[in-house]
Amino acid sequence: MALNIETYSNAKGGDTFFKALGHPLAVSKVTALYAQLAQAKRLAIYDPLGMAAGLNELYPLPKATAVYVQRVEDVGRTLLGHTTQAVTALAKADMLLVTAFDAKRLIDHIHHLVPSGCQLL
Repeated sequence: MALNIETYSNAKGGDTFFKALGHPLAVSKVTALYAQLAQAKRLAIYDPLGMAAGLNELYPLPKATAVYVQRVEDVGRTLLGHTTQAVTALAKADMLLVTAFDAKRLIDHIHHLVPSGCQLL
């Protein structure tokens, strides 16, 4: 079975995201994260760095209500069965998964857009 993931780029080199998710120790962390995601009534995904598709290939994501992106050129693309929207349109989510390592900085940038009571993961 072939996976549709980027493992190497001539411009960027090896993909550390792929390496990290493929590591055996990642399984328990992803399992715990997905248990949290299962509690969402309205799960939204924010994919600022283009990692959601690769994550979904290795660990299929639960159904989301919307997918948001950072880059203007990514708005309107299909990702995880949704037409992507700009993160400035973020609304009506009770849980937001940010698909990035060290996401604190990225969350700080959008914190003012996150609906009240929305849990950030």
